[in-house]
Amino acid sequence: MKKITLMSTSLLTLSLLLTACGESAQEKAAREQAEKEAIALESMPPNCTNAATMNALKKMVIKYIDLGMGKNKQFTSMAEISRDLNAQEYRCRARVSYNYFGTAKSHYLEYTIYWADNSHKQFQVEMPVITNL
Repeated sequence: MKKITLMSTSLLTLSLLLTACGESAQEKAAREQAEKEAIALESMPPNCTNAATMNALKKMVIKYIDLGMGKNKQFTSMAEISRDLNAQEYRCRARVSYNYFGTAKSHYLEYTIYWADNSHKQFQVEMPVITNL
């Protein structure tokens, strides 16, 4: 009799565990949304802090807005402002700090990253805004 009691208790415990492990509709919807976002992220261009993105940004700064910044530029505080999965683009912000004739200066750079040619995985970095601190 003791064995039967233990077995029925075990079955009851197993039944409760299986019930507790089931997903609610809300949990299922959240999981499915997270899976969709993960798939969409795979098709996105490199993100704001990716090494290839930072190299492109540094080249743009040197080529177009160096203005006496010299070689002691530092890029810090890189952050994602927004992410648009439908347009497959990131809006980002970074701070560039430098020394201008002995005076410390810094600017925030806002830039957008998107596919120039998705089939060849060529992305573009566009920098429309430069602001003083």
